[in-house]
Amino acid sequence: MPSSRPDLAQDFLQKLKTVQGIVWDLDNTLYRIEDAVKHAFHIAIARAALEAGVPLELDEAVKAAEKSYAEYGYSGRIFVRDHGVDDVWLHHRFHDHLDETMIDKNAETAEFFRQTELRHALITHSSGPWARKVLSHLGLREWFADDHILALEDYAFQKKAESAAPFMLALERLQLDAGQTLFVEDTPRNLSIPHRLGMGTVLVHYGQPPRDMPAFIDADYNNALDLLRHIVQQKNGRQIL
Repeated sequence: MPSSRPDLAQDFLQKLKTVQGIVWDLDNTLYRIEDAVKHAFHIAIARAALEAGVPLELDEAVKAAEKSYAEYGYSGRIFVRDHGVDDVWLHHRFHDHLDETMIDKNAETAEFFRQTELRHALITHSSGPWARKVLSHLGLREWFADDHILALEDYAFQKKAESAAPFMLALERLQLDAGQTLFVEDTPRNLSIPHRLGMGTVLVHYGQPPRDMPAFIDADYNNALDLLRHIVQQKNGRQIL
């Protein structure tokens, strides 16, 4: 069953047969952020903060980044708040300290992208250059036109949990109505607004779904590949439970 909410399962199965486009989140959705990758993000933020003049040693800055992530969900917030680092500069700069080849990739995911024959767009809180590098590394770049890759700077730094702007822009670029699309994301709160807009909402959770699944989440899957595989099965008339 694709959902932890059986009352929505049949409606969602029908939607999978007719969906025409998917809007994806990037980090921890199209690939999993393993502990080593998460640590690399903290180190990258810390290195950028030191470049900006934050008066800490690297190990202290890394610990501050970890604390910031635990408290706010963003490793850089503490440097912006407590040290006056420019948040836009930090957003762009810290991605330059990351190596996309550290990310595990799965060739099967690209094959199922091909089989779905859908339109795809991306909205991410990461920077545009990082998003393009990661998509290329994952072997998925060919399914995302340049103007379908929407980074935080492309929608005026409006967060997905707070604004409909990222979703409206993605739908405009896909030339699809909300009801013809899915939005796939690993952070539950970011699925509330697309649900309100009429998009199908899918949570990716790697086997750790929320104890109380929010009503604005239509379905949940372990990973992106499981969703893609299920879409292909539905479009081919093969149902799974």
